[in-house]
Amino acid sequence: MSSSLVSDILDDFRVRSVIPGVFPIDRKATVVGMAMPVQMRSKANAAIGLRQGLMRAVDAAPKGSILVISSDTRLCSTWGSVTASYAKISGIRGVVVYGAIRDSSEIIKLRLPVFA
Repeated sequence: MSSSLVSDILDDFRVRSVIPGVFPIDRKATVVGMAMPVQMRSKANAAIGLRQGLMRAVDAAPKGSILVISSDTRLCSTWGSVTASYAKISGIRGVVVYGAIRDSSEIIKLRLPVFA
């Protein structure tokens, strides 16, 4: 069973399943660049969906920048392989997430530095 499926099931049951703090998901990851701050709101408080909002943030960020995402979501992940893939092909240099992420193995394969 994939971690994404487990995460979705736990989200449905409103079970907190995150590790607090900000750490590199790949211990070898480093990144330097200009920060692009992003504030995300939980689904209940958002005008648009979380993924759509993140995609807009990626589109607005200059190539080579680092997204620094603050999220009030506690019962679902903020960042995953779909948004990471989009960020990578869009020229984002790295991502720092103050919130939960998922799909770590897939993100590491992309070689996109992510700290969460």
